[in-house]
Amino acid sequence: MKKKWKGVIWMLALVIVMIFQNPIEARAGHCGGSVGDCGCGTERCNNQMVCYYNSPWDYCVGHNFGNTWTYISTSATCTSQGSQHWRGYCSICQRWYDLYMSDGPLGHSYGSWQNYSTTQHKASCVRCGVTTYGYHSMGNWYDGGDGWHYRKCNQCSYTEKKDCTAPSVSSFRATPNSWSSGNGTVTITARDKGSGLTTIEIYRTNVNSGASERVASYNHGGTTASVTDTYTEHEEGVYYYTAYLSDSVGNSSSSTSATIYLDHSNPSISGTENTNTAWTNVAPQINVSATDYLSGTSYRGSGVSSVVIKDSAGVVVGRGTTSASYTLESKYEGTYTWTIVATDNVGHTSSKTVTTRYDITKPGIDGTETSIVHNGTLISGYLPDNIIDQNIDDKPYRSVNNPNYTSGLKSVILYKVFGTEKTVIYGSGTKATFDASDTNSSFHMYYELPDDEKEVAYYLIVVSDHAGNVAKKKLTSQQSLLTWFHTSIDGSTYR
Repeated sequence: MKKKWKGVIWMLALVIVMIFQNPIEARAGHCGGSVGDCGCGTERCNNQMVCYYNSPWDYCVGHNFGNTWTYISTSATCTSQGSQHWRGYCSICQRWYDLYMSDGPLGHSYGSWQNYSTTQHKASCVRCGVTTYGYHSMGNWYDGGDGWHYRKCNQCSYTEKKDCTAPSVSSFRATPNSWSSGNGTVTITARDKGSGLTTIEIYRTNVNSGASERVASYNHGGTTASVTDTYTEHEEGVYYYTAYLSDSVGNSSSSTSATIYLDHSNPSISGTENTNTAWTNVAPQINVSATDYLSGTSYRGSGVSSVVIKDSAGVVVGRGTTSASYTLESKYEGTYTWTIVATDNVGHTSSKTVTTRYDITKPGIDGTETSIVHNGTLISGYLPDNIIDQNIDDKPYRSVNNPNYTSGLKSVILYKVFGTEKTVIYGSGTKATFDASDTNSSFHMYYELPDDEKEVAYYLIVVSDHAGNVAKKKLTSQQSLLTWFHTSIDGSTYR
């Protein structure tokens, strides 16, 4: 009840205010009070008296409305006016009085902005529910530290995000970084925490030629997890690798690896073709060298680390870094096969063999001749029976070096010598030739001196082997010796 009366009092007060704002013309009079209170007597009051009032309760100076006041109101809305109507009956004036007051529209009272779409937000009036819309007022982009960049509307909760960050590479390794005989390993670990990693492509660049080609491609479907991909390099060469990475919104990055060195080729040996492999009595020389190139190219590989020359027993007789040489010693008289081994810096080896045929021992000539002293002169090769009977051979035992093979006889010739002239004695037992090496070949020379060769000074056997060694033997017959003796008695020059 208290509340109700307070409302009535408030409204009446408002009425009085409005009355005073538009005062009704009045004259002073008693108007319901005691005589003299207002300057007029009761007798002078009448129903037509126009009252001046200050308030409805002031019977001295105003109307007397008693309890006749009524209040009618129409509330204002957000968009339309409201009205207030007070009505009272003055018992003095004996008439009804109406007081009107208008209230303007209340206007909308909007609540906070709420996100509506990617471009707009909205707010609703708390009284009528009408909705208004506005465009987002976006702040500055900032890095969220999770692979995304964010910005927020300054008026509502709307937030935008975008991936401005390319995929990152945490590790990109290519090994080995020095020459190796094995394969190479390329490993990349990468991540995109924003829109997610889609592809990694690996390109290989040949350092020597400059050529580049894609060797591997990996699809990761937009994952935000860390991934690791591995590529195995099987081809020899000197390479470095470039990885190209893309995420789901097209951001890209790249990374370059270290250089790897792969050598799968053996060294190449040259020089053996210059070694004399035919029978010779001149110490053969072996001069070899080696190079190390990547297969089918002129690009150097790991390089040659050593070149060695080994005999048939595996004994190293010559050594060098990229070349080696050896001149045969006499102990290697015979036929020997030499092995040349070249090794590169990753352990690959190549080998070649070369066979030498070395014979420094002359063929042997053995016969029945003797030695005599004639007139104080030693005469070797005396044939007391006037028969040349000789065994000729080229066998290993004749050498102090105990060779395994000899070059063999090449030719056997018997000459008769007259003064300064030599004449070949032809016959199956006096002359023979061997077109090819006949190892350990032998020949039996037999020749009976005829009587008509009394003028022969001496006989000369010349034997050669296929290595160029020549053995000679001078034989003197009994006939020749007698001829010399008689010539000496006659005073002629002794031959």
